[in-house]
Amino acid sequence: MPTWQFWWTWIVQAIVATATLLAVIVALFGKRIRLRWFPPELSLTLLSDRGDLAPTDVPSPSGSIIRTKSRWYHVRLVNGRRWSEATSAHAYLTGVEVPDATGMYAPVWSGALPLKVRHEGAVLIGRTIGPPAVYDLCCVIKDHGVQLQPVVLPNRLAELVAIRSGKMRLTLQAHSIEADSLPLRVELGWDGDWADDSAEMARHFTVRQL
Repeated sequence: MPTWQFWWTWIVQAIVATATLLAVIVALFGKRIRLRWFPPELSLTLLSDRGDLAPTDVPSPSGSIIRTKSRWYHVRLVNGRRWSEATSAHAYLTGVEVPDATGMYAPVWSGALPLKVRHEGAVLIGRTIGPPAVYDLCCVIKDHGVQLQPVVLPNRLAELVAIRSGKMRLTLQAHSIEADSLPLRVELGWDGDWADDSAEMARHFTVRQL
């Protein structure tokens, strides 16, 4: 066999062996390597400051159910690196602040309450965030006030945030097995009035990222 043919055969075999070894490494450790160097990039943002108008059933003082109007506001969880999936991901309410007598905001609650998934209600199972997911933040119910939308609302927190007018600030954060988002802070403000029109209602009830 000529020398050049020997070396050519050796090079080809070395390339094939190296490629096979790399394929095995990727199969065994690819996910771990990807998460180490390219973890998911989770971020929470306010979906819209106008909200969505929807009918809502509420109990009346007599105990019957009446239908009224409500406007719902949402946050969106996005993975900026979709090919690096975030598993068991969910958005949480982690803090509430309200103004004190001086007008300065003071924390009144902290914890980690999962938010309701939009159109799915009280779903506690986290999801894999490749594609974006949307969660209920709060709703304003005509003649009834503001309601936050965690899956469970402790009585103490329900009493603190059941406002018919005023302001509050919320802190939200998404958690997954692989990564967490930065905290999102949102301020809610309501003068107590209601309007069916989106633009007019935006002057009565404000939702903004801080």
